[in-house]
Amino acid sequence: MTSALVQSGGTFFGTAVGGGSTACGYGDGCGTVFRISSGKFAQLYSFCSQPNCADGYWPFAGLTLGTDGYFYGITSAGGVYGNGTIFRMGGGLGNLTTLHSLADSEGSGAEGRLIQATDGNFYGATPYGGANGSGTIFKVTRNGELTVLYNFCSQPNCVDGNGSYFGLVQGTDGNFYGTAHGGANGYGVIFEITPSGTPTILHNFDGTDGAEPNGLVQDTNGTFYGTTGAGGAYCGVGEDCGTVFSLSVGLGPFVKTQPTIGRVGAEVIILGSDFGGTTGVTFNGTAAVFTVDSGTEITATVPVGATTGTVAVTTPSGTLYSNVAFTVTPTCLSKCPTSITLLSSLNPSVYGQKVGWTATVNTVGSFLPTGKVNFTWDNYSIGTVTLNASGVATLTRSNLNADLYPLTAVYLGDANNARPDPNAARLLEMFAKADEILSERSLEKIGDTEKPRLAQVPSGLLS
Repeated sequence: MTSALVQSGGTFFGTAVGGGSTACGYGDGCGTVFRISSGKFAQLYSFCSQPNCADGYWPFAGLTLGTDGYFYGITSAGGVYGNGTIFRMGGGLGNLTTLHSLADSEGSGAEGRLIQATDGNFYGATPYGGANGSGTIFKVTRNGELTVLYNFCSQPNCVDGNGSYFGLVQGTDGNFYGTAHGGANGYGVIFEITPSGTPTILHNFDGTDGAEPNGLVQDTNGTFYGTTGAGGAYCGVGEDCGTVFSLSVGLGPFVKTQPTIGRVGAEVIILGSDFGGTTGVTFNGTAAVFTVDSGTEITATVPVGATTGTVAVTTPSGTLYSNVAFTVTPTCLSKCPTSITLLSSLNPSVYGQKVGWTATVNTVGSFLPTGKVNFTWDNYSIGTVTLNASGVATLTRSNLNADLYPLTAVYLGDANNARPDPNAARLLEMFAKADEILSERSLEKIGDTEKPRLAQVPSGLLS
C-alpha cells in the first residue's frame, strides 16, 4: 500500500506502508520513503532503521512538501512511546530527522496526511489516543513542538466524533475542516475547528446519506466534497456501498497552484473556474506570462522578481486569489551551491578491519546531485565513487596501516550542481595496529575538526 505522491521539481515522492529492510508486525516490512524521477525508482529511507524503531514505522499518511523545501510526514506506530512519530526529510537525500514522538496523551495511529497551514505550522488528526482514547487534533511546529488542540469524545455520548482517520483541510476562511467516526447518530460527522481549537459540528450522517466518512477536499468553487465508505439511500446500513457528498459553508471561489513551491522560470498550473477572458496573473504582485489552457486551467511561468506570496488571477468577473501562498525557492544563476558531509565507521579501527566513509551531498537547488565524489588523503586519491540515487557515496577499505589519516571528500559537481570548496568535508581518522589493545576513544579539538587519539595501551603481566 502506497500513499498519494507529492511532486517537487519534476520528481515524485511518496511512502509505502510496508516493505523496506526491517520486518514489522506481519513480517512484510515497516515502510519506506521513495522517489520516482524520469521513470526510475529509488528507495530513500527504510523505517525502523533505528534501535527500538525510534524513527517510527507504517507511514500511512504520506508526505507533505513544506514551504521550506523539506518533506514532512507522520507514522502510525513506533517512536519512543509506540504511538508514531513526526519526521522531516531534506532534499530527498534520505536523511530523516525524527521531530517528535507522540505520547499517549497526544494521539496515536495516525493515517491522515499532515497539512501546512497559512501560519507555517503543521496540523493533523489521529483516530486513537488523547485524553479520551478517541483521537486528537494537533498542531506541530517545524521544530517538532506539538500542541493538542482538541480531544475527540469530549462531549456527552461522543456527539463530537470518535477519532479522525483522514486528516484536515484548511478552508479559505483559515479554519480547518475534517471528518470523524461516531457522532450523534453513530455514522460519522463533518466538523470545523478554529486554529485555537474551538470545534463546530457541521453535519451528522444518518446512514441514508452515508456512513464512515472519508476525508474532505475543497474545490476551487469554495465547496467541500467527500465520500463515505458505507451507507446510502439505496444500500443497507453498514454495507460497503457509500455515497459522494458536497457541503457548502458559504466560502467563495479561489485558485489553486500546482505545485505550491518553485523557482523563477518554473511552469506552474493554476486551477480554478471561469478563466475565459483572463487578463492577468501575478505572483505576489509581479506580473507573469501565462496561457489560458481551458476554463479551469492556466499555465503560468514564475516571473523574474517574484517573491513568496499570493497568486492572483484577474478575470472578467473579478480577481481570484490562491488559497495558500506560493513559495519562490532560490534561483541559481548558473550551477547551484552544494555542501558535503562526511562520516566514518569504524573509528578507531584495527588493521585489516573494513572501514567505511560515507559522503552525503546536499544542494539548495531542485535537481538532486549526481556524479562522483573523490576521497583523498593528503592529496592522494584513495577512491572515486559515484553518488547513488540518494546523493550518497560510500567508500570502504581494509588495508590501511596504523596511522592518523586526514581524509577529504570532494564532490566533483554535475550539470546543475556546483563543486563545493574542496575542504568542505574534512575528517581525521585513526587506525590502530592489530596487536594494540584499544580502550575508550577520546577527542582533542583542533580548529574546526576533531582529532581522535588512542588512550594509553595497558602494560604489565597477566596471571
